Amino acid sequence: MLPRLSHRDIVLRDTTHGWRVEDATGRPMCESLSSIAEARLIGRTFVPARGKVWMCRPTGWVLLDDD
Repeated sequence: MLPRLSHRDIVLRDTTHGWRVEDATGRPMCESLSSIAEARLIGRTFVPARGKVWMCRPTGWVLLDDD
């Protein structure tokens, strides 16, 4: 089920070639990354205040915690 995204949210999308960091509208924010650790770091760096980082995998959506 697609979550309700805020304009401040960032999506880490699992692709067959790595991870893509997108804004809430689906626009890529950087080149595709090879590891989830890199994608999480980029996502956390660019997410605005009160924004959330979502991970989109073939199995569904996951809201990443504040770790």
